[in-house]
Amino acid sequence: MLVKFELNALTEGELETEAKTKYNEDGDRLTKDIMDIKDWITKNPHLQNVRQDSTFLKYFLRGCGHSVEKTKKRLDKYFSVKANLPAWFDNWDPDLGTLQEIMNAGIFLPLPGYDKQGRAVFLIRFGAIKPSSMKVDDIYKVSTMLLDLALEGNTQAGVKGLAIINDISGVTASHVAMMTPATMKKHIIVFQEAYPMDNQKLIDSSVMHFLNMPKIVETVFNLFLSQTKEIFKNMNRIHPRGDNSQLVENLGEDILPEEYGGKNKNVEDLIEFWKNEAVKNKDWLKSQTEFKSDEMKRPGKAKSHSDVFGIEGSFRKLDID
Repeated sequence: MLVKFELNALTEGELETEAKTKYNEDGDRLTKDIMDIKDWITKNPHLQNVRQDSTFLKYFLRGCGHSVEKTKKRLDKYFSVKANLPAWFDNWDPDLGTLQEIMNAGIFLPLPGYDKQGRAVFLIRFGAIKPSSMKVDDIYKVSTMLLDLALEGNTQAGVKGLAIINDISGVTASHVAMMTPATMKKHIIVFQEAYPMDNQKLIDSSVMHFLNMPKIVETVFNLFLSQTKEIFKNMNRIHPRGDNSQLVENLGEDILPEEYGGKNKNVEDLIEFWKNEAVKNKDWLKSQTEFKSDEMKRPGKAKSHSDVFGIEGSFRKLDID
């Protein structure tokens, strides 16, 4: 792991036992499957500049329910998405002023440690977004940077699951207008079809909490929900505004920031922590932007941006009252 967490962390032995029990994982079969995937990569000319290390491939294999064919398909989609969405996946430079403003705001914050169920936890503070000065693509760029940094080598997240806290307090019509149909489609493609989250047991272990949802957000949320794959819908937990008691009960006090009824670092400390981690690992972050498909070398027809993110017929114009 690039960023090591101690709170509620399991040992490698405990995680191996959990993987065997929960996913019927077999070490010998895992090794064989990873070799199979590496061999497949070498035979695809458009994938010659993608990650092939065993840790990364294991992360995808587990996230795809240990199906080799699903893993191959998702890896191909993931690296094609990276090639076709440079606004999110290029220039991962924490020294850029536009990205520093977003990191200083603390919009996307992985929480150091794991919750009481062993899951990796991420806090998203939508009200911290400044629509007048921030671009939505830059917000997603910082979010994917910190997400990948927190997940790199994070075996526990791939075994125990994720808990995502969406704090929507302070969101206005200007914030809602940033989530255009095209952006929403990109979000769904990236996080539901490209990242390795195609394992029903892993999904069932994960959760998405929604806090302080104002009425103005309900239209966007319902549209998002209508486009969400059925397997993800049971993850959602909507909490009464101003009441975090069920959040604390589900995740535990130790992992949550002080502002959310917990005992972990406060938001300001979290912001400083991740700014420092991003700078400390800036060479690694920059290196990740190089791993993507070369669509000009794809056998058959190259996949363009419209092939990957085409929105025809999927969304209608949002009406914001």
